[in-house]
Amino acid sequence: MSDDVKTKTMTELKKWFVYDPATVTISDQGVVDVRGSVSMRGVYNKPSLPVKFGTATFFIIPPNVRLQTLQGCPQKIVWDFDIEVRSEPRNIPNLIGGPKWVGGLYRAAACGLKTLEGCPEHVGGIFDITENGLTSLHSVPNYCDTFAIGVGENLGLLKLCLLFCNNLQIYRPNGDPNRPLTTILRRYLNTGRDGIVPCAAELHKAGFSGNAKL
Repeated sequence: MSDDVKTKTMTELKKWFVYDPATVTISDQGVVDVRGSVSMRGVYNKPSLPVKFGTATFFIIPPNVRLQTLQGCPQKIVWDFDIEVRSEPRNIPNLIGGPKWVGGLYRAAACGLKTLEGCPEHVGGIFDITENGLTSLHSVPNYCDTFAIGVGENLGLLKLCLLFCNNLQIYRPNGDPNRPLTTILRRYLNTGRDGIVPCAAELHKAGFSGNAKL
């Protein structure tokens, strides 16, 4: 049975992914580990990945791949994880199934995200979720070096006071930097619950009342 699983997995790998065969191992359960870079190719219109990954060094999903879920993605990425949809339809509502630990960049830009449910626990570089229509920040990473987020006028941002990170970059829904909002929120990074009330007060005063909520 395990040989059948491995054969089927290898067939899908060869069909849909670009990688160095010397870097790939496949478990008896069909889980793929890649000690190098792997990226999808071609026009892929199915809702989820055709194989399940365990770990990879770099993992790239290009815009012509029309996923609806991150199920099957590697759970550990040594360096970068990159998925951008950019054009309609953008059908990935959350990060469930995506990596839990990323050593470098985690980019899920313009994917149609509504929440960060399933978000990574650790991002060693930039956590880029710009150009999404987020409605909630109830889930955020335990740690990221830099948090880059696209923000509408009614997205509650006080949860960012609880975020442990070194830098914050806030953008408008169209991708333009929102420097006034970034300046305020940077003052309250890593302040925990003690920062929530004064941050809310400053947001209200600056005209960002819609963002002054958890």
